[in-house]
Amino acid sequence: MFRTLCISSCALLFCLTAVAGGAEAAIFGDGNPKNGPEDDRRPILIDDRTLQPLRATGTIECDGVVRGSGTVLDVSDFADANGWTVIATVAHIFFEPNTHRRRSNCIFVPYLGREYRRQFDLNDAVMGDYIPWAKPKLTDFKDDWAFIALGARLDRFGAAMKPITPGMLQKMVKVYGPTTKGAAIVGYNESERKQTVSLGCQLVKLPDRYGNDLQLRLYFTNCDAKPGASGGGVSVKMGANHYLIGMYAGHYWKSQSAPGARQPTRPSDGDPFHPRANANIFRVFDGRMVEAIQELLER
Repeated sequence: MFRTLCISSCALLFCLTAVAGGAEAAIFGDGNPKNGPEDDRRPILIDDRTLQPLRATGTIECDGVVRGSGTVLDVSDFADANGWTVIATVAHIFFEPNTHRRRSNCIFVPYLGREYRRQFDLNDAVMGDYIPWAKPKLTDFKDDWAFIALGARLDRFGAAMKPITPGMLQKMVKVYGPTTKGAAIVGYNESERKQTVSLGCQLVKLPDRYGNDLQLRLYFTNCDAKPGASGGGVSVKMGANHYLIGMYAGHYWKSQSAPGARQPTRPSDGDPFHPRANANIFRVFDGRMVEAIQELLER
């Protein structure tokens, strides 16, 4: 059985010397402030057929503010949707920072715009067991996931994306090595005020010191993202199709400041990606999530 009211603190900013920390998101660059921070995000144009499957996206608003992003799923391989639409996202966006207080008046706005928006009840959701600690650890992100059931066929207003078969990502990594290229993140872009995509990103396994359990659930990526992208779909293209492999969760980094020194609140935009010191992270889609979706649709 899955708990329904647990969240992450990915939206918080904090720093621990030489210890994993979390922040909203990062734009990676070459570390040279003179040429400014890079940002590879781009719009998903209507006439770009190659990116059409990535229109299975939308924003999640609660109390009139964009809190994160979500992906319309095609669950036909393992569940009968019975006229419902399942949205994949993360749990922390539904709670006020540092509290268990739920946000309210939530809507999902699909890719084609607000005229297709749908309100939803958080009782029609199933979430991971993430607890909103003020200073979460990297390990806490393993439970930062959520699925929402909407009583409408929203795939008609954009697209729907099939999740990858659980375990397939690990098979890809065995073939290509610990660093795999070709991923994409679609999420809200607060600068553009719309959904954009970061393409051709790396997927990097967590270091072995975190153990096999965590390595199967979390991955690092250098996909660019900013606040509002939380919950956005992380996908790979196999053949002609794009498949969801996980949901964007937050930002992992380490401060290298000397003990007692004034700590920065986060790395600067444009600092280089590094899997041990400055990386975005996502939660891998797995068998637990298949079970959660099945439970959600059987209620």
